[in-house]
Amino acid sequence: MAINASKKNKARCGFDAEDFHRNEVSNDPNHPDVRLKTFIEDKYLEQTDYITAASPLICKAYKSLYPDLNPIIINNVFELKYQPKLNLIKNKCLKLFWFSQTIGKNRGLEEVIEAINLISNPLIELHLLGNLSVQNAIYFNGLANFSIIYYKPISANQIFELANTFDIGLALEPGFCTNNKIALSNKIFTYLISGLAIIASDTQAQKEFMNSNTLIGELYSIGDVTALAGIITKLFNDRELLNNYRKNAYQLAQSKYNWEIEQKKFLAIIKSLIS
Repeated sequence: MAINASKKNKARCGFDAEDFHRNEVSNDPNHPDVRLKTFIEDKYLEQTDYITAASPLICKAYKSLYPDLNPIIINNVFELKYQPKLNLIKNKCLKLFWFSQTIGKNRGLEEVIEAINLISNPLIELHLLGNLSVQNAIYFNGLANFSIIYYKPISANQIFELANTFDIGLALEPGFCTNNKIALSNKIFTYLISGLAIIASDTQAQKEFMNSNTLIGELYSIGDVTALAGIITKLFNDRELLNNYRKNAYQLAQSKYNWEIEQKKFLAIIKSLIS
């Protein structure tokens, strides 16, 4: 363990909470995953010299559990060297994009597929990137009244150029557990730097983010497929609004959400520990 190694070597150590780990899988306190992670966090977190967290609400959650800690937000943002040129070429099609390590059930994809089914417009496309099992391909293709376009996983550095070829980035978190409600995934920051408008479900973290950074996209209530279909239709019909969202997202990555800015907070933490 890092704690034991730091003590042995009389060094400093910290922890980066990219998620609210004790509730990544379940909120049930008796669930084995919850019990194990709670035990580890209770034993070791207060022995660290610093803690960073990947969203304001994760910081708040850990602060409420351990009042003596002062978690600092370090967003999962990217270097501006990866930002492609903004692509606002007008196509007849409206291209929606979602990615993850795995294309799987209960990730919000069922809702966007149902919404596109309701719209029934052949010029609206759904593009999905990630590992896809045969069973899940059968499952999703069976839900859709249109052809879903799939991409195999690519290197992390290539995803920005690929994302840049689409119009809208989908952040469809279903809020199935505490972590899913309060985490901010790197999807959002990938969409920003790639110049995509964002459609996001209203988990606590995503609602807070979208309300704090207006004019980059739209929120919908989890489970409200009709509202989601309405947003997609609106952006299909109003390309000026769509492109304004895209330009604002692109500029927000340049002005606020990039590693060139975010690293300063992290370096300040390290400097405070060694000075």
